Amino acid sequence: MLVSTDRVLMTKRCALRYPRLADAPFILDVVTHPSFPRELPFAQLTTIQAIVGAINRRHMRWHSGTALSWCVDERASGCLVGMVSISREPDPNSWNLAFWVHPANWRQGFATEFGQEALRLAFGELGAQTVEAGVAIWNTASQGVIEKLGFAFQRENPDGYQIQGRPVRTREYSISVGHWAVGGLPPQKRPLERPVESLRNSHDDTVAVSGRAVPGIGQHDTKP
Repeated sequence: MLVSTDRVLMTKRCALRYPRLADAPFILDVVTHPSFPRELPFAQLTTIQAIVGAINRRHMRWHSGTALSWCVDERASGCLVGMVSISREPDPNSWNLAFWVHPANWRQGFATEFGQEALRLAFGELGAQTVEAGVAIWNTASQGVIEKLGFAFQRENPDGYQIQGRPVRTREYSISVGHWAVGGLPPQKRPLERPVESLRNSHDDTVAVSGRAVPGIGQHDTKP
């Protein structure tokens, strides 16, 4: 196990903690929210049983060291505002970032805040050399969050992930430990709309999401 399940990561407004099965009803409320993008793999989890299965998979990946997923509570209210995950790529020195934020908490900077903490852990403690992220082409808000975190665009992927057998084109990003250590790349002048989640071709049910010109996401688990 890379990180203790008892450890809570703290930011100014957020507490990042190990997911609990008791979080399932909240997560179901998020993915069935009218504003949550239907084009995301995570949105395919539409029952409590499916959500519980996703949480159990996160527990297994945490203990195997292949992925770490946190539920994010707002410290002031104690309310769950989202999730963030980092998953190991085939290259052991590379990880993938994914996140989502409840639609009620979009446009409040949560994704950037807890995304920075996830990057700090990946680079500062896990020895990552690069962190990658993939965001659907339509998800301009998540692209803005990823760019604000210091990621640089690399390429477009015509088959970044699939929804009901249909390929979805994504924009692929990465950030190196060197860029992270000096504060990342200059923030892009892109308006951040509504944060929801993020995606990439990997092995988790989370996809980075942050809203879009409709709501958006950036991904890492395309198999709900």
